[in-house]
Amino acid sequence: MQIIPVKSSVVAKIGYDADNLFIQFVGGDWYKYSNVPETVFKRFCDADSKGQFLNREIKPKYTNYEPCIFNPVF
Repeated sequence: MQIIPVKSSVVAKIGYDADNLFIQFVGGDWYKYSNVPETVFKRFCDADSKGQFLNREIKPKYTNYEPCIFNPVF
């Protein structure tokens, strides 16, 4: 899985693996959103505002999410 740092006042990093979207918020917490199509992840990567996209396109539609302990090794 590739972890991508992003420029946002809300989101610090995003990653995607096997229909799971991983989001690290600027406070450091990671969340896993399940059953997210790869096309949505790509649109999220391309969004000018990650926070707006998250609130408009991900949170209302992909309600199966949970906090996760995620410590990627670089």
